[in-house]
Amino acid sequence: MKNDIDSILDALFSGGKLNVGSGTKSRAAKDAEDFLNSIEKTNANMQSSLNRQISDLDKLTSDAQRSMDEMRRLLDAEKVPYVINHRLVRGLDYYTKTVFEIIANSEGYSGTVCGGGRYDGLLEQLGGPKLPGIGFGMGMERLLLIAELSGAQIPQPRNVEVYVAAMGEEARKVGFTLTAKLRGSGIKTEFDHVGKSFKAQFKYANKIDARFVAILGDEELERGEVKLKDMETGDEGYVPIAALGNRVQQILR
Repeated sequence: MKNDIDSILDALFSGGKLNVGSGTKSRAAKDAEDFLNSIEKTNANMQSSLNRQISDLDKLTSDAQRSMDEMRRLLDAEKVPYVINHRLVRGLDYYTKTVFEIIANSEGYSGTVCGGGRYDGLLEQLGGPKLPGIGFGMGMERLLLIAELSGAQIPQPRNVEVYVAAMGEEARKVGFTLTAKLRGSGIKTEFDHVGKSFKAQFKYANKIDARFVAILGDEELERGEVKLKDMETGDEGYVPIAALGNRVQQILR
């Protein structure tokens, strides 16, 4: 550090800019070194305090802990790799509970693609209803670059092909996993994330023009099947859960 300070002072006191004696330069060097040392010490103390405060999740409220546990369960169910970063901070202070970033580590590009989080109280703060929300900002140029580097094909827009209507805690867990599998097979699939009634789910499926509704309830889980309804023809029947994707693709062909 002393060499750095000397270099800075030499630059300041050379070239006839300042005509001072060596004593002045010596005092300035000492003051500068003391100042930088105090900053370094303060920063070290702050880091130590910060590490103590965020070393674990024990201080979460019960509601925040439930939210965190549910999010991690869903990520684990789909084998999505993630890292809990206690130091992750978004630039706006209206976020609640979880914030996140999606980071690419591909050849040709490495960095954040998008980031966001929950803001359950934002609408109410702006004078609107008490309504939870989640959102994110995403760099489209980065996303297109990553798609190009990975050779991904951007699909053309199409209508929803399957709407998974689930009722009950276990049925919703199976429905969430089933939705992910159908999407992975290239089948445009939607799923209810807010716990609507079957009637409301059917109404929404009709509104978004879903071709099929896959019904999952306690009875269907016991049978190991889904009840598949063709919204165009009105035909319906039972299909093994594991075979739903193949059945839908056969009909769509």
